[in-house]
Amino acid sequence: MNQVRPARAADLGALAEIERRVLPPGWSEEELREFLRAESSLCLVAVRQGRIVGSVLYRSVLDEAELLRLAVLRHHRRRGVAGELLQAAEGGLRERGVAHCHLEVRADNLAARSFYERSGWSESGRRPGYYPDGVDAVLMDRRLES
Repeated sequence: MNQVRPARAADLGALAEIERRVLPPGWSEEELREFLRAESSLCLVAVRQGRIVGSVLYRSVLDEAELLRLAVLRHHRRRGVAGELLQAAEGGLRERGVAHCHLEVRADNLAARSFYERSGWSESGRRPGYYPDGVDAVLMDRRLES
């Protein structure tokens, strides 16, 4: 079973390592430090056997939030970690009064798109050629129930 908790400064090294391994080139420790300091930020980590194995980062403004990063180490995927992170983050966002979330995902990342759809997200648009290699970004939205 995983423990999901808010990230703290002591986690920056592990967070940056997950970024490098899962979302290269990833955010640096300094970028993550600045993110954690912002009041609009929500960063949770999943811990298994004392090791951080995943993270989720949201930024919220008023009643909206954007899912910026969701990363799980390869050997811990397909074990419910991402779902636990999303569920815990959505609870924290509801406490902040967030009612609507959105994200962008690569059109060719079918596994992520399928995961988000199973998690209650729906496609709301596209940004053609958004990524540097020319792949479209798929826009997805989710309403949070009160």
